[in-house]
Amino acid sequence: MLVRKYKCPSCGGNKTDEISTGYVYCDYCSSLIDFDMEKMTEESSEVFSAENDNTKKQQIYTQKLQELASHIKTENADGFVTTQCEIHTLEFDLFPKRFSPKIKQNAFRQRLLDYYKSYWSEKIAVGYFNENKETQKMFSELNTGLKFSYEGGKCIPEYDENFNNYIEKMDAYIKTSIDENMQMECMEKYPEPVTSRTKDVMYKQSMNMVIQMYDTDTIKKLIEKFGFKSEFVEIEDISQIKTKCFVCNSELTIPEGSKQKVCETCGTTNDIENRQVVCPGCAAPFSLSESSACPYCGSVMQTIGIGKNKIKEIDVQTEEIQTEIKIKEVPKEKNKGFFGKLFG
Repeated sequence: MLVRKYKCPSCGGNKTDEISTGYVYCDYCSSLIDFDMEKMTEESSEVFSAENDNTKKQQIYTQKLQELASHIKTENADGFVTTQCEIHTLEFDLFPKRFSPKIKQNAFRQRLLDYYKSYWSEKIAVGYFNENKETQKMFSELNTGLKFSYEGGKCIPEYDENFNNYIEKMDAYIKTSIDENMQMECMEKYPEPVTSRTKDVMYKQSMNMVIQMYDTDTIKKLIEKFGFKSEFVEIEDISQIKTKCFVCNSELTIPEGSKQKVCETCGTTNDIENRQVVCPGCAAPFSLSESSACPYCGSVMQTIGIGKNKIKEIDVQTEEIQTEIKIKEVPKEKNKGFFGKLFG
């Protein structure tokens, strides 16, 4: 059978099932294996399109990015961290495939927001504003020789030596930043188990945010250049069974020997071996037949009736980050894409 060329860093299993988001989870133990760039660029192409260029969510997103730039300019630490968390919250809805399907569970979403809040607070504490000035200066100089045009909401660069140098410098900068991030204290709050693949997943997520602004042809060239293209291998046929997610009742394809499987419909980690679910709040397994509330952290997971693929809200007993967003009208400019409007 033909499968994606991914090997689980925890159990060594192949990725046997198809994926619907950029996150690739092991079908045997539910560990995070990789981040699929091609799947992500499909979503970015849909979001950053001429049709979606002036939707309400895009307007809010543009507004928040502009607010963020203002906080950086004035070195407003509190405003910066708050706005970053608001931007991440918007991205959960604008780019759901960029994130784990687990964010459909409110408890996991809150854990991810807590991680982001800690991350940006720690970055501020170690001199982010000064670092950002140096970074902006470096890339401003690299930008000097770049040539761009805009068509259908997309940025189209002239793929010459200057652009190639710029994108390689960006790649090197991101790799260095990820190495530093892996040593930060906030990694203790990272909602996924940290494995040998975590750094690579973070690197690909960051590179995805860079290349998503470009046109389809440029994106394809960059995916090829950096080795992000999806690869497939032929393996011996394996025995698979069909079962149902314990929460939303969606069909799951389970390979023989599987212990845990992430449902991409509702984000639940199903403990196949013990017929339990893994709490999205504290990661402890528990049985829904005994209680709908996690006995360890109190997060309540409500089950779904047969045939209903709609996840209900999870009541999480944690302090929520408030993200009150006021919508302002952002005028639509002709012949400029989303990033063209933001950066001129």
